[in-house]
Amino acid sequence: MNEINNDQLVKIAKVESILPLYKDGVLAKNIELVQLEELGFDIVVGKDLFHIGDMVVYIMPDACISDTLLFESYIRPGGDENKSMLGKVDGKPRRIRAKKFNFTKGDSADSVYSNGIIIHSHNAVLLRALFEGWKDVITESEYDQILNSLADKQVSGIDVSNALCQILGVSKYTQTESQSAGGSQYLNQQDNFPSDVYKTDETNINLVWGHIEKNIKYPVHLIGTEKIDGSSISIGHSPSMPNGFIASRNKTIPIRIKRPVGVRRKTFIEKLLFWKNVDLHVYQEFNNNDKFVMHGKPYLDILNIIHENTGQYIVLRGELHGRTCKGSGNKNNPASKFEDGIKFFGIDIFDSNGRIVKQPFSVLQDFAEVHKIQTVSMFINQSFSSKDEIQKVCNDVLEQYKPIEGIVLSTLDGKFSCKYMDNNYDSTK
Repeated sequence: MNEINNDQLVKIAKVESILPLYKDGVLAKNIELVQLEELGFDIVVGKDLFHIGDMVVYIMPDACISDTLLFESYIRPGGDENKSMLGKVDGKPRRIRAKKFNFTKGDSADSVYSNGIIIHSHNAVLLRALFEGWKDVITESEYDQILNSLADKQVSGIDVSNALCQILGVSKYTQTESQSAGGSQYLNQQDNFPSDVYKTDETNINLVWGHIEKNIKYPVHLIGTEKIDGSSISIGHSPSMPNGFIASRNKTIPIRIKRPVGVRRKTFIEKLLFWKNVDLHVYQEFNNNDKFVMHGKPYLDILNIIHENTGQYIVLRGELHGRTCKGSGNKNNPASKFEDGIKFFGIDIFDSNGRIVKQPFSVLQDFAEVHKIQTVSMFINQSFSSKDEIQKVCNDVLEQYKPIEGIVLSTLDGKFSCKYMDNNYDSTK
C-alpha cells in the first residue's frame, strides 16, 4: 500500500531550480519555469517572482480553488472569466489542470505544461486577509506557527496541509464521479463506504519520485496499465460487509431497493387516528437499476459463490466506463465510443488477520482468465534504472495510444502504485 497521503492538496516546498523558456529559439521575456524540491511538476510563473531557495505554498493539480481575491487572476484574468485557464466545476472555472504553453525548455522540442499554483509563503498580507474568515478553523497562534515554520511537516501536531487548505479555501475535485455515473442519485448520500476497504485514489508520480528513489530504489520493475477515464467501482465482500457490496469511489450503492407498487386502504385504527399522516403505499423490493448495480451485479454474483464456498473476502477494483458514463467530461475520452461496461484494474484479498491486501496485477490476470472478466490493457512490463527512463517510456506509450488519460504504474508485488498522467489529455478537461 502507498505510504503517501493522497489528500494533501497543498504542500510547503522549496524552489529548487528556475529555468528559462524559449519560443522558436528566442528567450521568453515575461515567463520562466519553476521546479520544486522532491516534486516533479513544472510550474510556469512570471519572470523574477521567485528565487532558488524560496519557500512556497504549492497547490496541487486537480485541486479546486475558491473565488477569493488571492485567486482572482486565475479565475478572471484581466477581469474576464472566459479567459481562465482553469477547468470548470459546475460551469465555473475552479479546477487546477495542466496548461500547455507553446514554449520549450532549452533544446527540447516538446511544449511545456504548467501544473499547479505556487504562492510565496511569506505573502502574509493576503493569507492574513483570508485567515480573518477562518478563525473557527485554527487559532491565531496556530496560524502564526504555521507561517513561521512552513517547512515543517507538522507544527505542534497541526496538519499544516489541511489547515492551509481551509485557510485558502482549497478543496478536492469531486465532480468527476457524479458526472461519470451519469447523475446517479446515490452519489450524494451519506458516506457509507466499507470501513475496512481503502478508497481507490492513485498518487500522482510527480509526488513520489523521491519515494521511489529513496525507499523503493532503482532498478525498479514496473507494470504499466491503462488509466481509463470513467468512474471507479469496487465490488466484493469484506468483514464489515460480509453479504457483499457494490460501491463507487466513495459510496456504497444499494443493491436492492423498495418501490411503491400500489395503495392500500386505511386500517380501522388509522381511521380513528385521522390527524396522523400515514403512508398508504404498498412497497415491493426490486433489484436497483442504477448503472453501478446493473453492471456490477454479475461480478458480485461470481464473488458470492466464491465467498460461500471458501469464506474468502475478495474485492475487485474496476472502472465503469462507456457511452453514458461521462468520466471527467473530456470530449476526447476514448471510452465514450463504446457500450457501458467495466474493465478491472485490481484485486484485493483479506488476509487471516482481517486486513485487506492489494494483490499483484498477475493475480488479477489469473482471476480474469478463470472467470472470463475483462481487465485494463497492460502497456509496460519492464525494469527501470532511472526517473528519466520511466518518463521516456511512459511518454512514448501515451503518444502511441493517445488519447488516454494516463498510465497506472505498480511494482510487481502490487504494494506500490501511482499514476502517470497525460498532460495534454488533462489540459482539455
